[in-house]
Amino acid sequence: MSKLGGGERPGNSKKILIPIEGHPSELKMCRLFLDLAKVKKCNLTFFHVETPETRAEEILRKLENNIKEVEVKAWIQVVSGEDPANKILEEAKRQYDLIVMASRIKALKKQLFGSVTNKVTRSAKCDVIVFHNVDKLPKNLGKILVPLLSPKRKVVKLVLEFLDMECCRDADATFLYLHELPISLPLGTEYIPEEERKRVRKALSIIKEESKTAGKTPWFKDLITRDIRRTILDYVKKFKPDLVFIPARTRPRAVFGLLGTDEYYLASHLNIPVILFF
Repeated sequence: MSKLGGGERPGNSKKILIPIEGHPSELKMCRLFLDLAKVKKCNLTFFHVETPETRAEEILRKLENNIKEVEVKAWIQVVSGEDPANKILEEAKRQYDLIVMASRIKALKKQLFGSVTNKVTRSAKCDVIVFHNVDKLPKNLGKILVPLLSPKRKVVKLVLEFLDMECCRDADATFLYLHELPISLPLGTEYIPEEERKRVRKALSIIKEESKTAGKTPWFKDLITRDIRRTILDYVKKFKPDLVFIPARTRPRAVFGLLGTDEYYLASHLNIPVILFF
C-alpha cells in the first residue's frame, strides 16, 4: 500500500440538494454536509415534501438550529405534494451539482417496485449520493475506505474534500482498486490483462493529481481477486473503516433498481455507514 502526496487546493463551490423525509438519523447526514459546506463554501438546500404520511417539524426545527450554529449558505424548503420523488426531481432542475439522500430501504419489495431514492437516483441529471446506515455514522471519522468499482474523478475529489472537515481531520482515506480475474486464470499480477493495467494506471493518475491539488495524502492499494464482493467484505472486516464510499458503475434500472449488483450487495451486507455515488 502506498501513500500519495499533495500540495494546496483553492476553495470550491457547489449547489447541493438534500431531501429530508423526517427521520432522526437524517440529522447526522445533514450535519456532515453542513460541515462540508463550512469548509468548501457550498450552498445547501434542505428539501422536505410534506405528505399526509411524512411530516418533519421536529427534525426541521433541530436542523434550523444547526444551521444557525455554522456560517454557511443553507436554506430549508418545505413543499406539499403526493409524489415526493417528482417534487425532488422538479427542484433538482434548478442546476444543482449534487443530490444527497438517506436510504432506509431494505425490503425486497421496495427495491423491486421503486423507492423515492431509487426514482430520484435513476432520473436525476446531476450526481447523486445515497447514504446507507447513516444512523451508525460516528461523530469523528478515523478511516474512510473507497473501493474503486468505478474510478470517477468526482468521487476522488469529494472524498478528499471530506478530509478537510473537522470530523475527518485525523482520518485516513484508502482507495482500493480490485483486479477481478476469471477462474480460468491463476491469481498473479502477470495474468492481469493490459487493458486492466491501463485502467489502474488511470485511476492512480487521477488520485495523484487530485491529491496534489487538495494537499492530502491518501493511501492506494490494489488487490487481485476472483470475488469482488467477498474481498471487499473481508477487507472491511480487517481494515475496520468508519465509512465506505463506493462509486457505482451504473444508475439504478427501472423497476429492479440496483438489485443483483455489487453495489446493492455491499450496501445491504455492510453494517456500517456506506455512501453510494451515482
